[in-house]
Amino acid sequence: MRKQDGKFVLFDIPEFAVWLASTSFTRVISILQVHHTFQPDYSTFNRVNDHFALLKNMERFHMIDRGFSEIAQNLTTFPDGLVAICRSFDTIPAGIKGANQRGLCVENLGNFDADQDVMTPQQQDCILKLYAHLCRRFSLPADSNSIQYHHWWDLNTGLRTNGSGTTKTCPGTKFFSGNSVTDAETGFIPLVSRELAALASATAPVASKASYAAEVAVDSLNVRALPSMSGMVLKQLSRGVEVNIYEDRDGWSRIDPATSSWVNSHFLQTAAGPVKVPAIYSAQVVPPLLNVRSDPSLSGKVMNQLSSGATVYVYEERDGWSRIDANNSLWVNASYLGPHALAASV
Repeated sequence: MRKQDGKFVLFDIPEFAVWLASTSFTRVISILQVHHTFQPDYSTFNRVNDHFALLKNMERFHMIDRGFSEIAQNLTTFPDGLVAICRSFDTIPAGIKGANQRGLCVENLGNFDADQDVMTPQQQDCILKLYAHLCRRFSLPADSNSIQYHHWWDLNTGLRTNGSGTTKTCPGTKFFSGNSVTDAETGFIPLVSRELAALASATAPVASKASYAAEVAVDSLNVRALPSMSGMVLKQLSRGVEVNIYEDRDGWSRIDPATSSWVNSHFLQTAAGPVKVPAIYSAQVVPPLLNVRSDPSLSGKVMNQLSSGATVYVYEERDGWSRIDANNSLWVNASYLGPHALAASV
């Protein structure tokens, strides 16, 4: 469900995890800061109901009232469980005086002081998984040295005092179990550790060698993070680029031995053996049921049926009929297909 408005990019956690794993960073990051926005809070979120509008408002406040060059935080989590990239990870944030140089600033939208916002389960889950993914990506242990609350740093001296001196309550006196170091070490960090352990036990796709090689058969082919049209686009490959195929799944081919990098198999041709004919375009089925026939005619035998919304790939057009298989005679009536998408857009 990735959405973007200018530099702000909104993800659900699975898509964010893919982006994080596939993106390179140059800045050293060793502190994961923990904040709450205080304002805007849940009432503002429910009233505005627009993630990007809230982020732009925060940026205007940070620039006009605080004199920052842009929004302070690198990341923001929301009550509905989504997370947004705000400031580049390679740009030092304006989060905690004394802990910004190697810090990554995470703002959690809400006011989590006592008797204020009660964090939603969706945001709790998002926050825990977010910090686990960040710990894994930057090879950080889940402890109170890597994960640090704003409350632990003196606002004047820029020194860590563990809550004494001149401090903010941020990320809130009721953030998970509280905002002290002990609260974090007993009520928050163990939950992050549990998520981190779950990530470590997950098996990444691994193949010792490629099954076969193929070439890109269209001008531009998207490489996606998932074997689906909804998968985030990681990069694009040009016609003629040779790729190794490590796995085929439901019309998609994985082209990396260890990471989730997929291309639509319809737009590849094998480097050796019979050449796959690239599709002309893709389209979606419009009626509730559409007959697939053996010949481009109403007299053709019905081979199967497709449901409304199904995506098909058209390899040939003939007299108002469309062939939807690269090698076999399988035809549908073209008048029952929706708007066409160019083959290069998959």
